[in-house]
Amino acid sequence: MVYKQLAVRPRTSWQVITFLRKKGVIQSLIEQVVAELADAGYLNDLKYSENYITVRLEEKPRGQLYFQAKLCAAGIERSLVCQVLSNLYPPEREQEEALHFVRLLIEDGVSCPHKAFRKLQARGFTCSAARYAVKQEIFT
Repeated sequence: MVYKQLAVRPRTSWQVITFLRKKGVIQSLIEQVVAELADAGYLNDLKYSENYITVRLEEKPRGQLYFQAKLCAAGIERSLVCQVLSNLYPPEREQEEALHFVRLLIEDGVSCPHKAFRKLQARGFTCSAARYAVKQEIFT
């Protein structure tokens, strides 16, 4: 039953553990299944995190806080989330993404710096990246 879930999309170890607990599987068997899936390469929280961030960055501009929240909600340990974000999404990249998003807002007619700042925060951008983008694009 776990293989069916993994065939649809990748899962985190925590997601598989939660699924098996809901199905009433005993803890010792859950640990064994998760270990076997990890050894076989079906569960890899690092690859899951890297793939999640890479795919989402291609779709829409999002901030570091968005990725932290989503990956932590998927059961990824905070230390691993921070490691992946520092490699794939350093502060300079977040600033570039924030600038891109502000440019899109300006195209849509948003010229109020406070409104742009709030929209950046709603997308999970850090305060420093949001301030940088608003200052660069709206106050220039």
